[in-house]
Amino acid sequence: MGELASALDALAAVDLDELGDAELLDRARELVAAAHRVHAELTRVVRRSDVRGASEHDGARTVRGWLRGVPRISGAWAGDLVRHGRALEWLPATA
Repeated sequence: MGELASALDALAAVDLDELGDAELLDRARELVAAAHRVHAELTRVVRRSDVRGASEHDGARTVRGWLRGVPRISGAWAGDLVRHGRALEWLPATA
């Protein structure tokens, strides 16, 4: 995870005003693809945490509750992550 944080820091250090229009749009396209990959991995991790009951390790009854309390995401997003993770069981091609 440290490598990911370092890569994000490097991305944030780029002066966007120095990029041409095509470079800026290419960067946006690549970032959208990367964001989808990160979201897919987050969904996979949330599902495994849900199956294991890992949230109890931090004192939360459910993974949804842990997502709301620890990383402090909205209840709607937490619910979506849990539901999408559970759907992976039935739609393995989407995993």
